[in-house]
Amino acid sequence: MNIDARIAQANGRLKSVRVGISIEQKGSRLYLRGTLPPRPSSSQKQAYQQRISLGVHANPSGVKMAESEARKVGALLDCKQFEWQPYIKIATATPQTVSEWIEQFEVNYFQNRERNDKTLTTWNGYHIKVLRKLSKDVATYGLRNHEVFRLDFDLLQQGCKVV
Repeated sequence: MNIDARIAQANGRLKSVRVGISIEQKGSRLYLRGTLPPRPSSSQKQAYQQRISLGVHANPSGVKMAESEARKVGALLDCKQFEWQPYIKIATATPQTVSEWIEQFEVNYFQNRERNDKTLTTWNGYHIKVLRKLSKDVATYGLRNHEVFRLDFDLLQQGCKVV
C-alpha cells in the first residue's frame, strides 16, 4: 500500500471519531492540519487553519506516529489545553560543555522518536554508555578540534563507533 493510501486511511479514522485534525504530506514530511489557536507570536486573536510540523518522514511509521499525535492534539483542543510550546522549535544556545551537549542530544533524541521501552533501551544501553566516557568539563569547541578524539553527532545517531 502506498503512502497516500495510508494517509487517507488514517484521515478516515480521524474523521470518523471527529478529531478535527488531519494529516498532510508536503514533500517527504508529514504535517498535522486543523483549526488551532494562534501561535504565541501571531497577531491573530481567533483560532484558524494551521499546520504543525511533526518532523517525521512520510513513511508507514511516520503515518502511525502522525495519527497518534493528531489524536493527542485533538484531545488537547477539546479540553482547551492545547499549547504551542512543544511544537515550536526555538533556537537554543550552542552547548559550551560536553555535559550541556549530552543534555541537548537527549532532548533532541526523544523529540524525534517516541519515548518507549525500545528507545529507552537504545538510549541507556548504547548512546549514554558512550557519552558518559567523555569529560563533563571539556568545552565543546576543544572537543571538536582535538586531533585524536573526534565525536561526530550524526554518526553517533546512525550507530557508528566513536573514533
